[in-house]
Amino acid sequence: MKQLVLIALLIAISNSIKAQDTIQFLGSYKTWIYLNKEPKVIKGLVYNVKDSTVLVSSSFRPLDYTKGKYKVSEIDFKDIRLITYRKNRIIGKSIILGAFLGAATGAIFGYSLGDDPPCGGGFLEICFRITAKEKATFFGTSLGVFGIGLGALSAIKFRIRINGNYDKFNKSKKRIKKRSIIRN
Repeated sequence: MKQLVLIALLIAISNSIKAQDTIQFLGSYKTWIYLNKEPKVIKGLVYNVKDSTVLVSSSFRPLDYTKGKYKVSEIDFKDIRLITYRKNRIIGKSIILGAFLGAATGAIFGYSLGDDPPCGGGFLEICFRITAKEKATFFGTSLGVFGIGLGALSAIKFRIRINGNYDKFNKSKKRIKKRSIIRN
């Protein structure tokens, strides 16, 4: 028992030492910065926010930050027209979640409708009888595809308009800083 506690303690200490050397990438956001004068768009991760500038890194790989292989561009608020951002890897997660919720809802709805009643047996009567399982499959597939579309739409980009205005930049600074790599 003492050995297990000692091993667990050593693992916890080694993980805490490793965590101090790396930059945390939890909740990193892909960022697009549209400039006022140029049609150029700067893509990357917001590295840090200063008094009147935004530092943007061009690397999306966490390993580059631990090795110091990233380049940071400094952009003055006067040059920024619009900042858009979206959480990393959110599109795939939203599509999977939307498909799952749509398929589950459709399957439950199809099973709740139950089997169709038996046919009357008339001479020229055409009888279509659908079981609850077939209804669940149909509605599950249909709503699953619909959920994929809703999931893709839910992963939209958020926008912050600056237009070179310091007051707008100053008001939005906390929102931008919240989505940066260095948040101190």
